Amino acid sequence: MEQLSKIYSFESDKNQYIYSGYTGLLIENNSRIRDFLFNNKEDNELKNYIYGNTSKNKQMPYESFLSSITVFCTNFCNLSCSYCYHKENNFTFSENMNVGLFIETVEYMLQNMKYGEYVNIFFFGGEPLLNFSFIKESVSLLENLEEKYSTKFTYSLTTNGTVFRDEIIDFILEKQIGLMISIDGKKEVHDKTRKFINGKGSYDTIIKNVQEISKYMRVPARVTITDLNTDLIELYEELIEKGFSSVTIAVVSTKDNKFDFEAEKETLSIRLREMADYTFKKLSNKELIPFTNYANSLKKIHKGLKSYHPCSSLKGSYTLSAKGDFYLCHRFNNLDEYTFGNFANGLDKKRVEDFVINHSIVNRNNSCSNCWAASLCGGLCYHAAYTENNNTRDINNLECFFNKEVIKNSLYIYSLLDEEIRETIDNWERG
Repeated sequence: MEQLSKIYSFESDKNQYIYSGYTGLLIENNSRIRDFLFNNKEDNELKNYIYGNTSKNKQMPYESFLSSITVFCTNFCNLSCSYCYHKENNFTFSENMNVGLFIETVEYMLQNMKYGEYVNIFFFGGEPLLNFSFIKESVSLLENLEEKYSTKFTYSLTTNGTVFRDEIIDFILEKQIGLMISIDGKKEVHDKTRKFINGKGSYDTIIKNVQEISKYMRVPARVTITDLNTDLIELYEELIEKGFSSVTIAVVSTKDNKFDFEAEKETLSIRLREMADYTFKKLSNKELIPFTNYANSLKKIHKGLKSYHPCSSLKGSYTLSAKGDFYLCHRFNNLDEYTFGNFANGLDKKRVEDFVINHSIVNRNNSCSNCWAASLCGGLCYHAAYTENNNTRDINNLECFFNKEVIKNSLYIYSLLDEEIRETIDNWERG
């Protein structure tokens, strides 16, 4: 039975709108729609627009597919971040990935799974560049496998931005390795949370490296927010001015979060709306603003896309630890209850399938299955759920609020955009 909880109504400067969590359509509200929704007036045309075929709004059948492998090059890191989830997972920080084990695992996956024209290798850690020799040798060996398996490997890595030298930069450019650098905003904030092991702040080192690398390639920033009253406009402008090509933010999620959610959520809402107004103003002036939280959400709204899961973990993307175990994602490294096989015995495909099906927005929990924003959100980050509930199915209240505010603001922005600007959304590039 259709539920009004999956219909979101809002007002912008231009008009009143409804967004259907069933069909993904954004529709201008009027008396006809109100009669249909609230006065039980029959209208088959509107029923199709708003509710669609509800039998099709169910979980898609699971299909095993390989699009990406995240590999822990090393567990060691030269920073000691205050909120690092690796500390909670009781890591053995000295472990490095073995090249032979990794290549054999890649071949196993290619031999036992469907895959496409490209398979991405995502180098992770610890700090992956501390084991640069592994990255270098792996890329060389993987290139030799491309003809055998009729696929092309692409490469990306997330780094703390402190371990660059000419040899590494030259290799990244030559192999077209995509970068993501973790940074937590302004110097005074970043240096409190992301310190070297000796206690010194890392901001100056990162910015120096970014300003050099950004001469040759795009350098996206990923920011972890540890203060819900962060001025997002100021943060964004500073990082873009320093050489970053785009900014993605996430609210810190650890078991010892110090946020008073009920007291601070209004502050977060205000900051996100300020950023929404800023984004709309820039877009209205035909300036593309690479604040990816809104940019990616606007793309999904424009294309009417639906997500049944929060990310691609176990739905094409697989994480391999330095020990050769498959984990739910990089954040669950060394948490045994979230292993899905290992190098020696292979991937536990039945366990993978069960997890994916049980964690779709249709089946995961009542909050998601009845939420108007679920198909834009895909449900919440599994690790955020775990930090609050010790399980991956229930919601994390702070992240749920954050995601929903981003989606509300994205709908607000989209409703205000002229059609000419909306039509450019398909061509927006990633940062």
